[in-house]
Amino acid sequence: MKCSLPGDVKTARMFGRHVAESLNRVMVPA
Repeated sequence: MKCSLPGDVKTARMFGRHVAESLNRVMVPA
């Protein structure tokens, strides 16, 4: 799986942000 296209990079960043937000939401020390 290669991310050489700008679109792939943008998608990867969006996916990474989504995963990070999900993890933050789950890992909230409430």
